[in-house]
Amino acid sequence: MSHPVDLATFSAQVGQVFHVGENAVPLVLLGVRELPRPMKADGTPLNPRESFSLLFKGPLVSFLPQGTYRFSNETLGELEVFIVPVGKESDGYHYEAVFN
Repeated sequence: MSHPVDLATFSAQVGQVFHVGENAVPLVLLGVRELPRPMKADGTPLNPRESFSLLFKGPLVSFLPQGTYRFSNETLGELEVFIVPVGKESDGYHYEAVFN
C-alpha cells in the first residue's frame, strides 16, 4: 500500500469497494470512526498513531469469518486487514476493522 494507513486515507474511500480474499468478495466501506486514543497515566498518548475503525458491508452470499484478509482497492492498492463480522441485515453482512 503506497498510501498511509490513517483516518484521512480511509475517510476518502467511504462508498468505495474493496475486494477481499481469494474470492475477491466485494465489501463497500460504509464509514470511518475515530476512536479514543489510550493514554498513559501522565496523560500522553500510549501510541502516537491515531485509532479508528472501519465499517464495511458485504453480500449475503459470501460470509467472511473473523480473520485477516488481503484487501484490494483501486486507489489504495493491497493491504492485509483483520476483520470481525458485527451484524447481518436482509441484504448483507457488516464487518469491522479496528486500527490502533
